[in-house]
Amino acid sequence: MYNPILELDIMNPHYQPYYQHGEAPGDWHSPNPIFFLTVPKGVEFQFAIAPRNSEYELVERAKELLVSALKEFGVGAKTSLGYGRFE
Repeated sequence: MYNPILELDIMNPHYQPYYQHGEAPGDWHSPNPIFFLTVPKGVEFQFAIAPRNSEYELVERAKELLVSALKEFGVGAKTSLGYGRFE
């Protein structure tokens, strides 16, 4: 069975005139749906790290830094909303 690697998600900003023109925000403004693609939870990634020369101890340190950065900071847009975080 085929499992899609991408899913469709949506942002629905309601106060576009407020953000663009400084108008007062209000419920009378129409939402402006913005569709974007995401990678669903559970998709596994593989990363390759290799030394340029015989300094293999740096590979382990690079791996530690990569894992830490992906868990702590994530990658891509909307990391503050939980997107791009790795476990």
